[in-house]
Amino acid sequence: MSLKGRNAQVDCLAGTAPGSLPSSEAKAALETSLKEGREHDLVVQSVRVALEAVCSEVRIPPEPKVRAVPGLFHLFTPAEGTLHAEATLGKTVRRLHPTPATGGWPRTSALGLIRFLEGRSRGWYGAAIGWIGADGAALAEARRHGRGTA
Repeated sequence: MSLKGRNAQVDCLAGTAPGSLPSSEAKAALETSLKEGREHDLVVQSVRVALEAVCSEVRIPPEPKVRAVPGLFHLFTPAEGTLHAEATLGKTVRRLHPTPATGGWPRTSALGLIRFLEGRSRGWYGAAIGWIGADGAALAEARRHGRGTA
């Protein structure tokens, strides 16, 4: 998520396939995968719900694009909105985090199930990291992989 003035922008990234440019086969497989499309839709839905609680004029394109990073393709949908006057960075981050990738969706029931099934605290599993300045912020989700004891 980035925040500049009252404008909030969120990159919805979910749905992943291995591949590298110019691998059109891997890209096409990602674009047509029901599983990857469903994962992406859940992230977009969660971002929409989060932004609608703190923003007006939420804008999210109807279809994802494919974003290439070294060795991978991701489904990508940009989302943005204009924060309400009473919305703060803290309120906005709490609405967005944890993402479905970390905490599942719908969030409340998924987090309850995770607590029940895992039977222990996740500790420092995931967090929003980045920078915060006087007139903006840029934060991303960081996740610890593996089963540490933290």
